[in-house]
Amino acid sequence: MFATLAKLALAVTDPIELHGSGTTNPSKLYWQVMDFMTARAKIPLRMTYRAVGSSTGQAEFVGASNTPAGTPFTHFGSGDIPMTTANFNALNGAEMMHIPFAVSAIAIFHSVPPEDNAGQPLNLDACTLAKIFRGKISSWEDAEIKALNPQLKISGAPQIKVAHRTRGSSSTAGTTEYLKKACRAEWEIDAGPLVTWPAAPQGNPVEGSGGMTAFIRDNAYAIGYLDAGHGNSEGLQEIALKNAAGKELRSTDADISEAANQKASSLPTDPTSADWSAVEFYNMPGDTTWPITVMSYLYVRKDVSGLNAGTAALLKAFLTFILEEGQTLATDFGFRGLPDSVLTKSKEAVGQLTMPTGVTEFTFETSTDAGAGAGDYVISQKRRSFAEYERSVFDDRIKDLQEKVTMLEQQLEKSSVFELHGSGTTNPSKFFWQTMDLMEDRSRHPIYMTYRGVGSSTGQAEFVGETNVPANTAFNHFGSGDIPMSATNFAKLGDRKMVHIPFAVGAIAIFHSVPSDQRDNKAIDLPPCLLAKIFAGTITEWDHADIKAANPHIAVPAGTKIKVAHRMEGSSSTSGTTQYLDKACPAEWSGKGKETGSTVAWASGMNEGQGSGGMAAFIK
Repeated sequence: MFATLAKLALAVTDPIELHGSGTTNPSKLYWQVMDFMTARAKIPLRMTYRAVGSSTGQAEFVGASNTPAGTPFTHFGSGDIPMTTANFNALNGAEMMHIPFAVSAIAIFHSVPPEDNAGQPLNLDACTLAKIFRGKISSWEDAEIKALNPQLKISGAPQIKVAHRTRGSSSTAGTTEYLKKACRAEWEIDAGPLVTWPAAPQGNPVEGSGGMTAFIRDNAYAIGYLDAGHGNSEGLQEIALKNAAGKELRSTDADISEAANQKASSLPTDPTSADWSAVEFYNMPGDTTWPITVMSYLYVRKDVSGLNAGTAALLKAFLTFILEEGQTLATDFGFRGLPDSVLTKSKEAVGQLTMPTGVTEFTFETSTDAGAGAGDYVISQKRRSFAEYERSVFDDRIKDLQEKVTMLEQQLEKSSVFELHGSGTTNPSKFFWQTMDLMEDRSRHPIYMTYRGVGSSTGQAEFVGETNVPANTAFNHFGSGDIPMSATNFAKLGDRKMVHIPFAVGAIAIFHSVPSDQRDNKAIDLPPCLLAKIFAGTITEWDHADIKAANPHIAVPAGTKIKVAHRMEGSSSTSGTTQYLDKACPAEWSGKGKETGSTVAWASGMNEGQGSGGMAAFIK
């Protein structure tokens, strides 16, 4: 019994191992491919990839710090930049190959609240971006940013929080090399995977794409750079970047492959010995060309005969998978396929690997191959893990749910209530309410409309929104008044544009409550100077000689007090009345130190009325 178990234990095959490291950007693709290959293999495989950044991936592939020196830490490396000249030379003559496998975009992401930019994409050009990343522009309210974004309304001059990678990164290299090429005048500092950034608080170091994502997501008014597929999959807001043709576009609207198509014929013809460090695809021409395009590479040594035979075979199979089925999988992670000519060269490069003597190479079963498909070194699509099967089912269900959610959102948008709210002068309030009632009744789509009759001055203040949070954000969609916007309130609008839309003409009148039997059922005549004296508090009794001289028919009890009512909040009625008095009888108004406008200081002992309703109620 025990002897049999011992023989079985000895018969267990040790897993074939393959390990790589490098750029974060294609890490999810690598992990998915490794999962697929592990599940589809008959013999046990152990495959890993560490997402540590292109510079670390290059360093570990070269192995200069390993013991013995020059021994790679990994079986392959990966980066979105070619091997640097320094690292290429550190190979000391060992032949390596650049194997391009995908094209992608580096994009700029931010966390300016959407409402600050009217829900529109935030636009930047290379020189403005360079100034932001250098620290020369430190506020989102800077004139250069606002010139590119006229609709941008940010209060309080929030500081721009620039996030940058701490370790060597292809995203850093792509961004800085682009800035150096597109706006050399403003990017006079280093360019490459590792550069010197402004110090805190504007410059904020983060580790990896995950750290960059978390910083932008968790800090308002931040900006940083990421692989476009990663940033968009995380729901971050992307900057619309001006390309070489002067077109502002986001990576989702651009042709990511175009820059690589333009330069495909100029790539080094020999993947095994050429120094590729000068290869770049930044700021290429074309209306839809993305300005920060990068090509992703696998770094492998041409001679892998010194590796374990199984590992060498697995490495070649991994490269083949990436260049075949992986081309389709890559699109799920925001990558674009290679130009055909480049893909052909990459496949030819894999065929140039120097393999160990007598190695058994892996083959692929894509359709049933009876007998042969059951071999040890066959990666078969007919084998799957249940976990991978379940994931595919979940993917289908998620896509189905996403389609249903999209449909529901569209239905909700169609059925959602459109709201409109305003405030201001009391005078036309009944007209507004009637108009709103009629519109609500006549609209097929549900609408909800309100208007607060609070006086012209309050309407202006709420339209300007100086006291709102955030400041200078209108409380309502429109305001209304029987007077133009005051110069003070107009100035508070800053560069926000407004229009005066006249819609009616009305009259301000003077009303009283002297009983008809005390005035012989006749009207009371009050010339402007006499009215000015009453409102100024100079004349306080109805039997005053000046009033009786103008109205001989008046017969009120001696000493009857005039109860003057005035609006207590800023009002166009107050403005109209006081400006009329000053124009018609300046000697008795401004000449006596009285004010004009929607809000004035009244004489003591007078009576306050709130709104037109309060004024009418007091007089009654």
